[in-house]
Amino acid sequence: MHTVGPLRSLLLCAAGLLVLGAVFATGRWSARSAPALLTTAVLSGATGKLYLARRLRKHLGVRRFSRALPQPRPYPTPMLHNETCARWCVFTTINPPTAPVTQCASLRGWCVVVVGDKKSPPTYKVRAGNVVYLDPLAQQALPYRILRLLPWNHFGRKNLGYVYAIHHGAKVILDIDDDNELLPSAKLAGGLAPRLALLTHIRGTVHNVAVPGWHAPSGTAAFNPYPYFRMRADDATPEEEARYPAWPRGFPLDGVLDPTTRPQPRANSSASTAWPSSRQGQAQLGCIQLLADHDPDVDAIFRLSRRLPQSFGERQALLTLPAGTMAPFNAQALLVARAAFWGLLLPVSVNGRVSDIWRSFSWQRLMWNAELRLGFSSPLIKQVRNVHSFLADLNAELPLYERAGELIALLTRLPLRTAHLPGQIEEVVITLYEYGILELADVELTQAFLLDLVDIGYEFPPITLKPRRCRGQTSETIIYGGVCPVPASERLA
Repeated sequence: MHTVGPLRSLLLCAAGLLVLGAVFATGRWSARSAPALLTTAVLSGATGKLYLARRLRKHLGVRRFSRALPQPRPYPTPMLHNETCARWCVFTTINPPTAPVTQCASLRGWCVVVVGDKKSPPTYKVRAGNVVYLDPLAQQALPYRILRLLPWNHFGRKNLGYVYAIHHGAKVILDIDDDNELLPSAKLAGGLAPRLALLTHIRGTVHNVAVPGWHAPSGTAAFNPYPYFRMRADDATPEEEARYPAWPRGFPLDGVLDPTTRPQPRANSSASTAWPSSRQGQAQLGCIQLLADHDPDVDAIFRLSRRLPQSFGERQALLTLPAGTMAPFNAQALLVARAAFWGLLLPVSVNGRVSDIWRSFSWQRLMWNAELRLGFSSPLIKQVRNVHSFLADLNAELPLYERAGELIALLTRLPLRTAHLPGQIEEVVITLYEYGILELADVELTQAFLLDLVDIGYEFPPITLKPRRCRGQTSETIIYGGVCPVPASERLA
């Protein structure tokens, strides 16, 4: 039988490591300073300090998308591939070819791009004509602006794969890791096909699944989708499943045991195998997160305190989230519609364990303004995870534990002023820079990525959210979502 004790102990451990993480981040660590820092952390009080999102600095650089979009300067196409594809799997790897790469290559009508790195093998042999391997030399031949801004030996090299796929005709992208194997059901009638059909539905015919009986807690928009799909250890009892819910990496830890952040599964949920029917709606799906069985995407605290493997129930379902509600989603198995390609960019100024989660929160905030929605799907993936140190993962994930809830709150209330999507994307990344969530490198990378999309002919979806007027002392401000800014004269000191 589980107890809550291990979880609480690990949370305390994480709180202590936050102090050390801040020291490492600011470069003030040394063997001589370690005892004094630890003593200060222990003696400064009976508890630590909560992270509060505050503006720390001002962006003084150029805003490239505050007005009209720049005129495109088209790149030649295709670059390295003889034909374009409408469906692309995108990988980055430092490993030889794995089963997920060959599985994607075997999907009818799909192409695969694999982005290598300095640590990748010198040769990458897959017996399929629809696989493009971008080794470091091939990457240097690409014309994209983001190329010079991507660090080596970083998860963010995957960004080249996104741009390459879009440049080569992508209408749908499967953003996937090389340790996520497709389940046999992926190729069956109830597998990828209905999910792909949902991504290509026109606006007004969106698949929408009602989730009765839950409300977002006051002051936050965080939602935990895992209990809806009944994630549990293979030998867990129903009582354990209900009492100790699972949560995805990046979910605010103070909401894990809060029942208002999740729906209560129906008693007969595991018996239903029918794919839910579509209904009329005002939004369309931008992304579908494919859940993973065996070793789902959870944080290091979960892995250190719970039994593995874990799997989801046999529910054939799609759960879509309404505007105003966020859940973390990852880059390990994500179906993305062309209308949402603009959100694929992974930040590079944070660790890879943080990058895709910060991307997911920003992406959702912006999708609301374009009437796009996020969906979570029952599993089509089995993760056979590459070797990781859970303690090293915990260290890398410290910003998630500390900042996820505050970032969700910040983005939810953030007023956006630009009337087109590229300008709003730029607004969001600059805000995250000013709040110390991301660094200047990601502002510049985002601007380069948007210019690359313009030059390869990508058409951004329109902003469909109706603007709202905010009255100031001397003028009015037009905003798209969020909360009206408080005039400077009315702010508390």
